[in-house]
Amino acid sequence: MGGDTEQQLISFGRGEFSGLVLAACGLLRLDLRNRIQTFIEPDALLPPPGQGALSLVVREGDEVTDELAYGLHHNLTALRTAAERAFVNRLGAGPLDPVGALAQIESDGSLRLEGLLATRDGSTLLRGEISGKPGEAEELGYELAEDILQQGGLAIMARP
Repeated sequence: MGGDTEQQLISFGRGEFSGLVLAACGLLRLDLRNRIQTFIEPDALLPPPGQGALSLVVREGDEVTDELAYGLHHNLTALRTAAERAFVNRLGAGPLDPVGALAQIESDGSLRLEGLLATRDGSTLLRGEISGKPGEAEELGYELAEDILQQGGLAIMARP
């Protein structure tokens, strides 16, 4: 672990912040498990859309690398990510907008998508969920976003 990173994390403990939310995977990777006080469960706070999904871009015509990358493809993760991205795209949300989404494959094989949109000051929070077939992931994301927009999300997204 690099000393600079550790020093930056230590400086957070000097009273400059009331609290700090960081991705646990980063702290675990830095061997700072002892710094994690609480894991926030999705029913309390949904993660950012696409959190944890990895993407590979392969040079066109590079068949060997394309074949290797294909072996890493996980179809259910791709469907979950597609649902979350469709939700965000339909909302018209950007990277600084307070949006959360989590798609999961249920034990019955269905895809359940939870979505959240809030005002930047946190005074209004809209949350919903939808379930359907995994093959309809994008449609589910779009439909959930439409529902959130009709609940008051249009006003939130229209802010200056």
